[in-house]
Amino acid sequence: MVALFRDQPFFRDLPDADLAALAGRAVACRFPAGQTLYREGETATRCLLIESGYACLRCHTETGEEYVRNKFSAGSLVGLPVMFMADRRYPATAIAETVLLGYWIDSQTLESLCLTCPGAALEILRYTSDMLRSSLNAHHVLATAHCPQRLAGYLLEQHRLCGSATLAIPLKIGQLAATLGMRSETLSRILAGWRRDGLISGRGPQITLLKPEDLQRLST
Repeated sequence: MVALFRDQPFFRDLPDADLAALAGRAVACRFPAGQTLYREGETATRCLLIESGYACLRCHTETGEEYVRNKFSAGSLVGLPVMFMADRRYPATAIAETVLLGYWIDSQTLESLCLTCPGAALEILRYTSDMLRSSLNAHHVLATAHCPQRLAGYLLEQHRLCGSATLAIPLKIGQLAATLGMRSETLSRILAGWRRDGLISGRGPQITLLKPEDLQRLST
């Protein structure tokens, strides 16, 4: 467990005794796929260091459609920026996309760490800045990319994550459409056209990429 914490840039420069104390205060946890880690609006008292598995943040549009805001993999600290916000409330619901192993770290421990270790505070600032940049990039794509381009990019990212041409999309059609900033009808029409053109096969959550090179051209 101490080795896991040592591998994270936030904690890499901590003295051994401080690192052992930090790891000793962390609480191990395990979530099955689909379980909620925390809910939007709840008081934020801790963040989660992911040891293995994937998690995502889900929000709702003004019309009530659920969409995915961010995704997190091993080494991520889910909910970290909220630990330093004034209102200390989670702005989105976090859900385990796969079986997830990790460690809860409470906000007081993080605040003490930042006060006593400027190096760790700087790394946390860099991490949150990178998250902000990723969020801005995602909004830029939604604002400038055409619908087929967004969908092709999403499918290729899923392909990269799972390492297989056959994908199990973790979202319902309405959720995926909202995540990509398009109407459900538009998404269904694009998928139907790609099936006719032989780019993909399958229906529902199971989609097989038959011509990923063509999707790559569509995504750029």
